[in-house]
Amino acid sequence: MKQIYTNHPFQNGGIFEAVGFTKVYDNLPGIEETKYLFGNGLFIASDNDRWWPIAHRILLKPFSRQGMMQMVPLMNEQADLLVGKLRKDLGSGVGPLRIYDYTVMMAVETLGTCLMGMSFESFSGEPVHSSRVGSWR
Repeated sequence: MKQIYTNHPFQNGGIFEAVGFTKVYDNLPGIEETKYLFGNGLFIASDNDRWWPIAHRILLKPFSRQGMMQMVPLMNEQADLLVGKLRKDLGSGVGPLRIYDYTVMMAVETLGTCLMGMSFESFSGEPVHSSRVGSWR
């Protein structure tokens, strides 16, 4: 296993340790507030936390190579929907399109489909134009 060495300012504060890959977030500014708001779950449990083995077991399968490869068809489907939406909106004459708005739609749909198995129907609505720009931020 490779070791991580960095000159990151938090290195000596406990995020990176010289023995392999570890996650120790205890010294991060605001970590207590973050854990209070979101719990000590999948992504912020430190290696030395009693909840980490449970979180690690949950994350192993979906983020393995096989798990990621199973999501590729879902991601391709979302990409096809994005291209269809762009084609439709370009032909509608709404004016210049901001790719940022479509990227956000793509992210929302991909996460919804891959993580929860549901669509938010972002690609089925009206064309995105300047009056809706602020709603995606």
